[in-house]
Amino acid sequence: MFLFFRNPLKYFSVIESFQISDCSVVMKFSVHFNLFGVCILNLGTERHHYMYPLIDNGNIIGCFAMTELGHGSNVRCLETTSIFDKSTKQFIINSPTETSQKFWIGNSSYSANTAVVFANLIIDDINYGIHAFVVTIRDEKGNLINGIKIVDCGKKQGLNGVDNGMIQFNQIRIPQQNLLNRFADVTNDGEYITSIPNPIKRFSLHIGELSIARLVAATGANFIAMTAIAIAIYYCSQRKQFGPLSGSEQIILSYLNLQRRIFPKLAQLYATIIYMKSAKEFYVDRTKRATKDLHEIATIAKVVCTYTAQEITQTARECCGGQGYLFSNLICSLRNDIEAFVTVDGDNQVLLQQIAGICLDKLAKKFKSQGKFKFMISNIATQGTKLLSDYNPIQIFLSNDSQPFTIEFILQLLKIKKNQISLTLGQQLQKFKKQRLNSFDAWNKSGNQVVELGKIASNYAVYKQFVQSINQARGFDFYDCLNQLCLLYGLHLIENDCWFIVNNYISNVKHSIIVNQIDDLCNQIFPLAQTLVDTFKIPNYNLENTIAYGFNHFSKL
Repeated sequence: MFLFFRNPLKYFSVIESFQISDCSVVMKFSVHFNLFGVCILNLGTERHHYMYPLIDNGNIIGCFAMTELGHGSNVRCLETTSIFDKSTKQFIINSPTETSQKFWIGNSSYSANTAVVFANLIIDDINYGIHAFVVTIRDEKGNLINGIKIVDCGKKQGLNGVDNGMIQFNQIRIPQQNLLNRFADVTNDGEYITSIPNPIKRFSLHIGELSIARLVAATGANFIAMTAIAIAIYYCSQRKQFGPLSGSEQIILSYLNLQRRIFPKLAQLYATIIYMKSAKEFYVDRTKRATKDLHEIATIAKVVCTYTAQEITQTARECCGGQGYLFSNLICSLRNDIEAFVTVDGDNQVLLQQIAGICLDKLAKKFKSQGKFKFMISNIATQGTKLLSDYNPIQIFLSNDSQPFTIEFILQLLKIKKNQISLTLGQQLQKFKKQRLNSFDAWNKSGNQVVELGKIASNYAVYKQFVQSINQARGFDFYDCLNQLCLLYGLHLIENDCWFIVNNYISNVKHSIIVNQIDDLCNQIFPLAQTLVDTFKIPNYNLENTIAYGFNHFSKL
């Protein structure tokens, strides 16, 4: 806790060092410090400071009791109650229904002795919404507190070193001071007081303070991806199969088909690593005004990094053939572990909708500040592709069938898609509003576009950061290599997105240029591939018993 408070970047480094060793260890560590501990730090006040050293030395081992059997992503509808008893000045924590039992709670099955419990704060039958409470769940001997029942959730696909449990509370009394009261408190007389009168904003602040957990999940996903792709590239640089009839067998990494499968993923991983570096720096330097920006950055990081790792572990497993399926070679266990990251700390599909909502909020502010007509004219003039070519540099570029794609042009294409989908989605939601459709149904009917906006906004943000970082690296020895990776990643995004062809931004001829450019970039990256994964500095003890170092370890069988 003290390290996180004083030196967040060093704290991130500690997390990363754990991640290299074991995903379950870092997940347990993350639950204790990044979820439980950060809640105490960011949602509590001075009266909770005594817990910091106890959390650091392990006298308090925490868990984060938010998700319920009946509600995961929809935190507003949690059913657990915390009723204030004026006569005793205590809160009574209760699970009133079967579906209100806390579920998937990491560290709870046998490790934790204390929980941060998210529950509805109720005074005199008035529900003031979701708040966080500190609840002791085990005594000093490790026995469950009377009235608390915990059962293990059972064996999982991966991360079985984490003890996930289901918690049921039966009229558990806790002191009044156990309410984490940064944004709201209850007086001795039972009066509810808050500095944030808007309940929606107050709820958002409670959840917004947890962005660190998403950043840690994204960091962990990057290290899973780095390990998997390193093993695959090392192996494929040694494994020989086929070759000319009159010559020797060739290493399989020399085959263009395999290069096209793995090198764009390597480029994508570099993009997420660079984005995470900037995200962590933003977290350290953020101001109070930057809470919304931090939420957006952390959410994008979590979505892009975890999906990237999921794709890379699958690609690495396939590129290694049958060896990738062997448990001792690590890739399949990494693939199992990353599956949890896609839904932990927010289901990625739900987070994509949050990102889309942020984009629409920004669009609405532009409408409000510029006026609807002025903004639409500005948007069309700068982003449209159907204007006369004399006034449209995009159209000029597309009309030249021999001109290769550049990083700057790819960035512009991604921005065009983001802006156009934002605009059309906003118009569609306005249309539904005029048809007297409620906001929930309007959003639901627009689901495909909403998720598509979340995806392109995420990809644009990551690619934009990649481009900015490359521009800052001009003059360094590694500039050309980073430039190749950035171009490859951008081309990969465009090649696999039919939107640009359907909407006449790219012709069939232009698409063939993309294909040829990717082939050429793969050929250029091939001799650099091992060096590019060497930079990840995966410890030898992680790789020495895998196919990354050849087949020597099989002689022990």
